[in-house]
Amino acid sequence: MSLQVQYQVPQKEVIELIVIILLIAALGIVLSFLLYFKSKNQQIVEQIKLDNRAKLAVLSSINHEIRTPINAILGYSRMLKKALSQPQELDKIVDKMAWSANLLYSVAENTLNYSKAEAGQLKLNLHSVNLHEYVGNIQDYYRAFSATSGKRLHIVVNESLPQFIELDGTKLFQLMTNIINNAFKYSTGSEVHCYMDLHLKANAKDHRPMLRVLIRDFGDGMSKEALRALVDPFMHAANSPIAATSGMGLGLYTCNRLLEQIGGRFRLRSQKGKGTTVLLHFPCQLSAAKERLTLQYDQQKVLIIDDNLFNLEICRAMLEHYHFQTFSTDNTEQALKMLVNHLPQIVIVDYRLQEMNGLQLVRQMQQVLQNLVSDSPIEHHCRFFLLSANDCDDIPELASFPEVHFMQKPFSAEVFLSKLAVKE
Repeated sequence: MSLQVQYQVPQKEVIELIVIILLIAALGIVLSFLLYFKSKNQQIVEQIKLDNRAKLAVLSSINHEIRTPINAILGYSRMLKKALSQPQELDKIVDKMAWSANLLYSVAENTLNYSKAEAGQLKLNLHSVNLHEYVGNIQDYYRAFSATSGKRLHIVVNESLPQFIELDGTKLFQLMTNIINNAFKYSTGSEVHCYMDLHLKANAKDHRPMLRVLIRDFGDGMSKEALRALVDPFMHAANSPIAATSGMGLGLYTCNRLLEQIGGRFRLRSQKGKGTTVLLHFPCQLSAAKERLTLQYDQQKVLIIDDNLFNLEICRAMLEHYHFQTFSTDNTEQALKMLVNHLPQIVIVDYRLQEMNGLQLVRQMQQVLQNLVSDSPIEHHCRFFLLSANDCDDIPELASFPEVHFMQKPFSAEVFLSKLAVKE
C-alpha cells in the first residue's frame, strides 16, 4: 500500500512571492540608483569645490599682481607733482609710471587669455608688424625696469627675418613679457637674453612659418615644483616659496595653453644653477609687401567717438603726434553731425557707447555717407575702425561688417598705422 501526498501551492501565495521578489529587486535597483547619484553628487560637489578654489586662486593672483603697479602709479603720481621743478627727474618717473601701467595691462591680458584658454576660444588676430619697431618697443618697455633693478635685457634679431611680418602682436607681446618678467623677477642673474629668428619646416604638412623666440636667464633655475605651473598653476605646497609669489604660475600656464590652442609650441628647460631657457614657436605669415605704404598723415581727417573722455584725449594725442587732423565726441548724435560737417577719411568708434553700440553707429554713418554721395558729384571714401576691450570673436555681429577694421584696446598707434597702410 503506497501513500501519495499531493500539494498545490495556492495561486495567491505564488503571486505574493513574485511580488516580494519584485519588491526586493526594485528596492535593490532604487538603492543602486541612490548610491550612484550620491557618488555622482559627491563628485560634482568636489568638482565645484575645486573650481571654486581655482577661481579664488585666480582672483588672489590677480589681486596680488594688480596691487603693486597700482601702488606704484599712485606713488609715482605724487612724486611727479613734487618733481615738476626738477626736469631731470621727470623722464625717470614717467618711465616708471609707464612700466607700472604696462604691468596692469599684462595682468588684464593674462586674466582674459586664461579665461579664453580654459574655454578653448583663443584665436589669432593677424596684422602687419614692423619687427624693428616691435623690438624697439619691447626694449623701451624694459628700460625703466632695468634702471631700477640693475638687470638688463639683450635682444638679438636674426638678419634673415624680414622687416614686416603678419602676426598677432598683442598675444606675442604678452607671451614674451610674461617670460621676460619671470626671468627678471625670479632669476638671480643680472641679464636676460632674447633671440628671434624665423623657423620654416621644409617637409612638414603644415607649411606655416613660425617666429621662433628664445629667452634665457642665468639664475639658479626652477625647481620641479615650480615647473608644475605649466600644467597646473595653483597646485603648490603651502610651505613652498612659489605659493608666496603669485602670478608666476598663471603666466606660465597661460603661455603654454595659449600656444597649444593657436598651433604654436612652448618648450621650457631649467637646471639648478644653470638658469632657465624658454623656446616659443609663434605662428605668423610672411607679408607680401616688403615695405609699408607711405601715407601723408597730415592730410588725413580722423573722427573719434568714445563715451570715455580719457580715452578720447589719449587717442587724440597719439594721432596728433603723427599729424592727423582729429575731431572727437562722446555723443552719437554729435558724431553724425561731425561726419557731415568734416567728411573724415577715417572714423574710429568704440564698440560700447551709451546710446547704441559702435557697429550700429557705423551702419548709420555708412547710410549718411551713401546719401551724401548720391546727392553730390564728389566721391568720398571713409574707412571705419572699431575699438573694443574684447576680442573680435566676442562681437558676433562684426562678421557682418567685413569692411570695418577691428582693434583691441588699449589703442595702439602702431597697430592702427599697420592696418591703415593696407590697401583696400
